Amino acid sequence: LARLTPGATTATDAQSLSLPHDHVLAACRGWALRDGHLPLAAWQAQADGIAAVPGALGWALLTPTHWQVGNDGIVLLDPAALHLAEDESRALWRSLCPLFESEGWALHWAAPLRWYVAHASLADLASASLDRVVGRGIDQWLPDRHAGRIVRRLQSEAQMLLYTHPVNAAREARGELAVN
Repeated sequence: LARLTPGATTATDAQSLSLPHDHVLAACRGWALRDGHLPLAAWQAQADGIAAVPGALGWALLTPTHWQVGNDGIVLLDPAALHLAEDESRALWRSLCPLFESEGWALHWAAPLRWYVAHASLADLASASLDRVVGRGIDQWLPDRHAGRIVRRLQSEAQMLLYTHPVNAAREARGELAVN
């Protein structure tokens, strides 16, 4: 340790959309270090064997989650707490496909907690790392109201669709968290 010298530091803080380890990974891969614009979803989708979508310059990780509503706001719970089974995940994903596809978005299933969406409008949309938001209030991490208008609308419509979904009804009957 005495022979080591400090290296470059990452320029992140508590308000950064991307976490320090995301910036380090980006630097190691030679990506431009733009907070909230790291191509992690595209890279992970490729690692999951999902082929590039023609014309889709932007990718995002679409993670099934549970938003806990409380007096102080809405908190994103750790997706792992869902214990979402593959058949449940696929059923929820299939029900969301027509919604996204009707808007020209490509939705891809990779794993119970890893879905991807591709669309040109995502290329310039800054977004927070999932690790940044878990356990925190979601308001400050949601996309900008103007730039993220379509994302917020799709998110709202997806919430309405999932609210009455049979998978969620069965999960709640078993005392499990709903995917909302």
